[in-house]
Amino acid sequence: MKFRLIPLAAALFACAPLSAMADASAGSGSAAPYKSNQKPAPAAAAAPAATSGGLTGTFDITTNYMDRGVSDSNNLPAVQGGWTYTFASTGIYFNLWGSSLNELDTQNNIATLELDTIIGITNPVGEHFTYNINITRYNYPKAAASYSELIASAQWYFITALIGYSTNVYDTHGNGTYYNLGFKYDVPPDYIFGLDNMNVSGGVGHYSLPARGGLSSYNDYNLAVTKTIGNYALQLQWTDTNGSSFRRFYDPAPPIRGSHFIGTVTYNF
Repeated sequence: MKFRLIPLAAALFACAPLSAMADASAGSGSAAPYKSNQKPAPAAAAAPAATSGGLTGTFDITTNYMDRGVSDSNNLPAVQGGWTYTFASTGIYFNLWGSSLNELDTQNNIATLELDTIIGITNPVGEHFTYNINITRYNYPKAAASYSELIASAQWYFITALIGYSTNVYDTHGNGTYYNLGFKYDVPPDYIFGLDNMNVSGGVGHYSLPARGGLSSYNDYNLAVTKTIGNYALQLQWTDTNGSSFRRFYDPAPPIRGSHFIGTVTYNF
């Protein structure tokens, strides 16, 4: 069946500000503006530090919505955004995040919008360790693909790790588990011609998926450079997969899971 192109639907919500967690996604990690190495968000929607508290939000435009190495926008641009409310005394947070989409579900419905609801907790432990645990509900209006996932991530110095687990991944009634091991390193200004507020992040992930609904397990890879200027974050990211047989619901499969370079501009407020 041929994948049909549709106009991008405007997303009303954005993930929380870039945090110390890497999506690697998501992948994706990482807490990129989109869920590249995490389903972070995702991954993509990591909470701000517990000490900040209050209401925060972001709005971003990306050249490609990558979710754990696979394009959820059929290699088209996407707009994303959301709000996060954090209780500073506990680190508990609530997040609402959305993105425009362009993909099919198992019943050949076209998903044009993703709207995620997230509740979690994030806190530092000592000076060099931070954890983030949340339950994310991925909602795809008018498409049969909604499901929930439990995500736990941590950062120790510059090393990041993430695991996500769902008993009904992509609404297939099968188990899905995503693992990612990566890094996030704040580059000292002396290393790059005096430029400050720059970091590099990356990671390697594995998505264990059920052999149903056109799914199969695969690996993904991610590398990103991010520069922060005031309330703006500029990111250039490369993602790829091992090209095994991840097909989602497309036949023949379009090049949504190969090597990609993605640019993203995020506004934090």
